[in-house]
Amino acid sequence: CFGDAGNAYKYFRLYSDTKDSLISEESTRRVAEMQTKYETEKKELQIENLNKDNALKETEIKKQKILIYASVAGGALLIAFLTFYIRAFVRKKRDNAIITQQKDELAKLSVVASETDNSVFIMDSDGNIEWANAGFTRLQGYTLQEYIEKSGKNLLLSSGNPEIKAIFKNVRDTKKSIVYEAMNETKSGNKNWMQTTLTPILNEKGAISKIVAIDSNITELKKAEQEIKHKTKEITDSINYATRIQKAILPHRSDIWQALPQSFILYKPKDIVSGDFYWFHKTDKCILIAAADCTGHGVPGALTSMICSEKLTDAV
Repeated sequence: CFGDAGNAYKYFRLYSDTKDSLISEESTRRVAEMQTKYETEKKELQIENLNKDNALKETEIKKQKILIYASVAGGALLIAFLTFYIRAFVRKKRDNAIITQQKDELAKLSVVASETDNSVFIMDSDGNIEWANAGFTRLQGYTLQEYIEKSGKNLLLSSGNPEIKAIFKNVRDTKKSIVYEAMNETKSGNKNWMQTTLTPILNEKGAISKIVAIDSNITELKKAEQEIKHKTKEITDSINYATRIQKAILPHRSDIWQALPQSFILYKPKDIVSGDFYWFHKTDKCILIAAADCTGHGVPGALTSMICSEKLTDAV
């Protein structure tokens, strides 16, 4: 533009402003991409740490379950011994009706049950407690006499399970063992979760003569289960919130149906949030639509889908 200084200056200013705008836009985009990458890696690290934490908790629960199963197996063996001795006790009581012989049989039961850490007590068919082992005192803190003075002699009145009457009736009706859980308070004031197995002992005529109860302390297992439930809820709540953000970038279905009346959308995320997304853009001359599958699923896939959707919009 020799000889035209006015236009030369005008186009030079236009060139300078456009260059600055492009540089600023590119810088902003790079910063946004770096921020997104950082947030993605941060979220993946958090999820990895939570998964490791959950794995440790699951390992602890497996250990607790092994202990419980071992206790139950020991309890089953103990019940077999108790059944044998109780039947012998009932036969001798019927044949001899001698108090000293009854005491001898109970002493034998005490020897069998004294070595277990589980609480074992024997009741009549109405739930009245007649005998308890040393494990009962170790778990509850009470001697049998102290427990009876505090809570009464009958299990139906002293149990911490609100459904105990229905459970006890079920045992008597079916004549089969039943396992239930209840929260019990020890003498020292500690509240422990107990898993109780009620097993009926039948006489020769098939009637219930005694009922044996074996308690196992499952407090640590319950704590581990509650902690895992809490962690799982935190993760799920976070992901549920993330899906609201992801859905906000998806095009309105009404816009698609208005442009393409015979179309339909099937959108079913695998893990609440999705690595798949659909995209739509309409111009005066054409309609652009895409169904995209990004690498990964869950939170990493969702972050990738948000970036890719934005890049498609930038491209057009």
